[in-house]
Amino acid sequence: LGSRAFAGDPAAAPAQGPELWLARPGHAPLCLRFDERLRADAAACVARLRAMGLQVMLASGDRSGPVAAVAVALGITDWQAERSPVEKVALVEGLRGQGRRVLMVGDGVNDGPSLAAASVSASPSSAADVSQTVADMVFQGSLLAPVAEAVAVARRARAVMRQNIALSICYNAVMLPLAVAGFVTPWLAAAAMSSSSLVVMANSLRVRGRRA
Repeated sequence: LGSRAFAGDPAAAPAQGPELWLARPGHAPLCLRFDERLRADAAACVARLRAMGLQVMLASGDRSGPVAAVAVALGITDWQAERSPVEKVALVEGLRGQGRRVLMVGDGVNDGPSLAAASVSASPSSAADVSQTVADMVFQGSLLAPVAEAVAVARRARAVMRQNIALSICYNAVMLPLAVAGFVTPWLAAAAMSSSSLVVMANSLRVRGRRA
C-alpha cells in the first residue's frame, strides 16, 4: 500500500487528484483515487498572511498536478510537489539557515519531522496524532483563520512587550535618582511601584482587545 512509484503501475494514466495504490503478489495493482477539497477559508487565510508581509510556500508529497491546482486556487506561486519528509525538513532547515523564521502548518504523519524543525508549527485538531504532538499550536475547527490570527496576536504581543519594557525603563530612570536624592518617601515609592505595575497590566490587556 503506497504511492504509484512504490506499489502502482507506472504506465497507468495519472489521476487528477490524490491516489493510493494497493499491490498484492500475483494480482494487478489497484488504484484508489480521491477527491479533496480546500478548507472554506484557505484562500482568505493565504491572502491575509501575504497582506501581513509573509511569504507563503506550499510543500507537498502529492504529485505535481494536484499540487499545482491547489497552488493556483490559493494564489501561491512558490510551491513544491513530490517532497518526502526528509526533503520537507531540508526545506525548513534551509530557510532557517537563511535567517528566516518559519511557521509550518501541517496535518499528516509525514509532516511531523518538518513541524518539529520549524521555528513555530501549527496543526488542526483533526490532524494525525504525531503532528499534534510535535506542533506548538493545535487549533480547533475546520477553518484556517486561527493561523493568521495567531500571527497577528503574536505581533501585537511583541509590540506591547516592547512598550512595557520602555515604560519600565522610563519609570526607573525617573524614580531611582529621586529615591537616591531622598525625595521619595516609602509610601510614595510603594504607590509609584503599584501604579507602574497597573499601567503595565492595563497595557498588556490591549493584546486581546484589538483585531488585526
